[in-house]
Amino acid sequence: MKPFLKENATLILALALPLLFALFFYISKTAVTANTAPPAHDFLIWDANGTYDVAVVNGALEISLIYPTLYKNQPVTVQQPRLYYVRAGDMIAEPVHVTIPDDARKPSPQKQGTPHRLDTGKLKTLSFNAASISPDGFALSQSTYRDGNLMTEIFSGHRADDDNLALAKDGARFPIRGLDHVYGMKIVGWVVPSGANVPTDESAQE
Repeated sequence: MKPFLKENATLILALALPLLFALFFYISKTAVTANTAPPAHDFLIWDANGTYDVAVVNGALEISLIYPTLYKNQPVTVQQPRLYYVRAGDMIAEPVHVTIPDDARKPSPQKQGTPHRLDTGKLKTLSFNAASISPDGFALSQSTYRDGNLMTEIFSGHRADDDNLALAKDGARFPIRGLDHVYGMKIVGWVVPSGANVPTDESAQE
């Protein structure tokens, strides 16, 4: 065995180094997350599109449907907004459903291209901070996140990484679960106590 090790020391080292580096980075990432306090604020995320306008104004959530412009007076498909409420306790995204007006798919010429304010339901009782970073320092992050099975990732043909969203802070990451679509997602606002500092979308970007 010893002669074999001596003769193949370079090959063994070349094979071992990637594993050692992967193990080091995995342990480092896990340790950082384990030693970081988890997110404390529930939040809203959404996939911005031309059908809806979602914003925080003076701490309150506002959702408007933009009536479509019809071509040759043909009805169009109006789907629910890709709007999700995420509870910090479990980081599971729950779809927010809105009541779509009966004439949304075939509005009158006068309504086409105009906004229509929608009822925000239970969310109207909450106050939001529209800053891109939460009051406790977290920001929305999209990247590849490992599932924790290091050996499977290195040796198998199974892709253990999935592009997903997470809240990130100082190298720690807390993935958001339950999303079937991540591209284009942005923070709408963080839930804060009533009367707290709740900048609007405009002031949050200054």
